[in-house]
Amino acid sequence: AAFSGDREEFYDKVTELENRFRPGSEGRVPDSLVYSWLFLDFRFGKKKATVCERFLESADADSLPEGAAPCALDLLNSYFTFYEVSAVSDEYIFLEELGSGKIWRVVRIGGSFEDKALEGNIWYIRLAGPSGRAYALGSPYCFDADDKEDILEDMKKLEDAFIDCVDVSEWSEEDIFIETCKVSVWTWLKDKECGGK
Repeated sequence: AAFSGDREEFYDKVTELENRFRPGSEGRVPDSLVYSWLFLDFRFGKKKATVCERFLESADADSLPEGAAPCALDLLNSYFTFYEVSAVSDEYIFLEELGSGKIWRVVRIGGSFEDKALEGNIWYIRLAGPSGRAYALGSPYCFDADDKEDILEDMKKLEDAFIDCVDVSEWSEEDIFIETCKVSVWTWLKDKECGGK
């Protein structure tokens, strides 16, 4: 019911992204990136709503176990963007969000990617939860510290292009930043297409 008459548009997008990026194949975009974007960020149909938004508005959401609804909202509010590794402790990886300066404290859970948490490195990743105790959803794409200025410049260009296309007159700066992040994922990952690197 949550998809109503919009199912075809959603599955067309699934097919398009699977053909372009072959998620899960070696050297390609991870499943976690493609499918989290499809369910949490992709707005489709007459409602221009995501799968997660549709689920939370449906009667099915009432069947969630106690305490699960806030977790679903954390997922809904998450987004991919760039972070600079600012510090590492035994318990947390501290990340500074590029473009906003917001500090995130990411709980270490023993993932293999945590070895890449070198101060100054840039990560492209989705985080979920409150900024004081967030979790990484999947492994990051890692960039050298030398890439930071180019990334910031490109982020600004993408935000300007987004503002030119959407009426954001009543939006907060944070909302503009987050929505720009959500719609620009595939711009950043164009080199991961099947014909790319």
